[in-house]
Amino acid sequence: FKIYILTIRQKVLDLLKNKKLLIFDFDGTLAETSPLHERAFKEVVMKHNIAFSYADIAGLSTRQALKLIFQANNLSISSTILTELVSHKQQIAQTLVTNFLEPIDGLNIFLEWAANEYQMCIVSSGSSGSIHNALHKLNYKKIFSPIICAEDVVETKPSPEGFLKALDLCGVSADEALIFEDSKSGFESAHAANISFVDVHSFEWTDFDVNTI
Repeated sequence: FKIYILTIRQKVLDLLKNKKLLIFDFDGTLAETSPLHERAFKEVVMKHNIAFSYADIAGLSTRQALKLIFQANNLSISSTILTELVSHKQQIAQTLVTNFLEPIDGLNIFLEWAANEYQMCIVSSGSSGSIHNALHKLNYKKIFSPIICAEDVVETKPSPEGFLKALDLCGVSADEALIFEDSKSGFESAHAANISFVDVHSFEWTDFDVNTI
């Protein structure tokens, strides 16, 4: 197991070489918000008596996720009702984030080190309100620029639009960037943008001793 950790750590360090820009997903990558978002989705669809697996919608925008949930249950939903559910879900999630979100063990140290070495930005399918609320809670807001959210693109992940926009705004090429992601839609988006990516579920942030990098 120790050898495996060292191998993954070295792989990430190798990928960091010659990079100028680090692009981070937010939910599930910079913050363990997934349980909070899953709870918010469950509260919103509870009265409709429908089931879903959060794994099937992780990484999607709230609107995409709710449409998929209803489609999977063979239910139609009007645009008006969908918009209301999206707003309700986001309100619940923001309240949960404000009350319960905690930083990921070891991530703060890595971010403090990386911010002095690279440009740092966020590309997320989450709403601007949710992302900025969570960043404020974690005191990460000054670390990242730009912060690209669902409202900033025409198509969210798995479209590569957000990642390509980040390259353009930061003035770097695809081979000068590295993405940190946690979801299937994010991996597909990174692949479509032709940018190397790291699955944050393959290691722990505490595996890195920044003093030795």
